[in-house]
Amino acid sequence: MSNHILRNRRALIEQLYDYFNRYDFEAAATMVVSRHTDNYLLHWQDVRTTFPDFRLEPLDITIQDERIAVHSLFSGTHRGVAKFPHHGDLLIGAKPTGRTVSVSQMHVYQIVASKLIEL
Repeated sequence: MSNHILRNRRALIEQLYDYFNRYDFEAAATMVVSRHTDNYLLHWQDVRTTFPDFRLEPLDITIQDERIAVHSLFSGTHRGVAKFPHHGDLLIGAKPTGRTVSVSQMHVYQIVASKLIEL
């Protein structure tokens, strides 16, 4: 795979994470086809309500052919009440603790027609 293609694919991921960190979930939604398409915007709005200062930092981006794996760090302060499950139901209805959390995550995408398909 050429360096040009690798740079373009890395730039696509960096743009997505920039949208997340600017809380521009509508822009992020234009880039991603999610398993949770019906709730994609609601999911991210709820994450923002639950962790209003959250950040998603890509730590490592691995690109192989049409697949991209992103190891990232989610961090934020629990200041709101979740209404939707965020990787489990633990926070639904839980009173805000004011505690800062950091969670290591892996996300895998496949590029199809310039869209990122969540795998």
